[in-house]
Amino acid sequence: MAKSLQEQLLEAGLVDKTRIKHANKARGKQARRNRGKGGAQQAGPDDEARARAQAAEAEKRARDRELNREREERAARRALAAEIEQLVTANRSDRVPGENAYQFVDNGKIKRVYVTEDLHAGLVAGRHAVVRLRRGYAVVERAVAARIAERDAQAVVALHDADADGDGEDDYYAQFEVPDDLQW
Repeated sequence: MAKSLQEQLLEAGLVDKTRIKHANKARGKQARRNRGKGGAQQAGPDDEARARAQAAEAEKRARDRELNREREERAARRALAAEIEQLVTANRSDRVPGENAYQFVDNGKIKRVYVTEDLHAGLVAGRHAVVRLRRGYAVVERAVAARIAERDAQAVVALHDADADGDGEDDYYAQFEVPDDLQW
């Protein structure tokens, strides 16, 4: 069995028994003093390194939590966009483009969608709506537009409120005849 350092120094004649007893007493006193302080030791290089490592670990965990939160938000946005796109593609009404141009405002710019006469009348009356689909636009029914607006209000570009048109101003102009071939 290996001998302790004290025994090896004693055998080599470098220290005597009194010096070993004195060193053991001093070590015991130091241990008692440290216990009296609640076990707190003076901060040495190991404690500082451990504190820095713990701080770095806490910072890394906070950074990881933030990255995970951002990743989850991006995934939720992508899932929402996919759900909206699925709703639009399954319920779009303008599969065959028409000859009539329906004009609407999107982000301060006037855009147009070519639709059939029936869809044009439905858009004007508020039975249909124009929604954003990828980089273009699609025409869907009002009920589908309402479901899309629940998920993302920015996706619905043009939806007329059928009740807002009866404001009394149109009653005066009802007495005038509008030509059939007039296009706005």
